[in-house]
Amino acid sequence: MYKFNWVADEYLGGNMIAVYGQLANGDYFYTNDSIDGVWFLNSNPEEMLNYWEDDYWYDWLEDHEVGGADGKEYYKFWIDLFRFCKKTGYRLYTYDDLDYAIQEFRKEGGV
Repeated sequence: MYKFNWVADEYLGGNMIAVYGQLANGDYFYTNDSIDGVWFLNSNPEEMLNYWEDDYWYDWLEDHEVGGADGKEYYKFWIDLFRFCKKTGYRLYTYDDLDYAIQEFRKEGGV
């Protein structure tokens, strides 16, 4: 189960959002809903988002990566993220119905 200190999101265009923040263990994270992975990081990815238009953002992620999640773990991460947002009242840009999103991610990820 993933626990979060804080979460933020940014609309990337094309109905995609970047979601980043800090986990309770102190690591930061970055993901977006158009990739099937989560980067766990040793630095706040908010500074990297300034470079989204350049290829620098991917290099930045690789330079600061301390772990990651993909496959079923990716879906578990997003489900816990949705639950955190429900609990705290944080509204993700493209997800109005978090209960529906949780159901869909469970179904899609087989979790």
